[in-house]
Amino acid sequence: MAIWVQEDKGIFHLQSKGMSYIIELVNGYPAHVYWGEKLRHGSNLEGLHPLVTGGSLDRLPQEYPHRRICE
Repeated sequence: MAIWVQEDKGIFHLQSKGMSYIIELVNGYPAHVYWGEKLRHGSNLEGLHPLVTGGSLDRLPQEYPHRRICE
């Protein structure tokens, strides 16, 4: 399994032989972005990013709800 990290964007891409799992830090909270067919690392992730509207985290697909992991 490969793990790719884009520190400047807060993106973690876990990759196995046939699948990809992508998490992004949004305002310090880990959010689910993608899980499915393997994506090439560095692929355009446009349209996959979680959206936070109105400054609310209520609709953010959080991996660990209510726990901020970075300051």
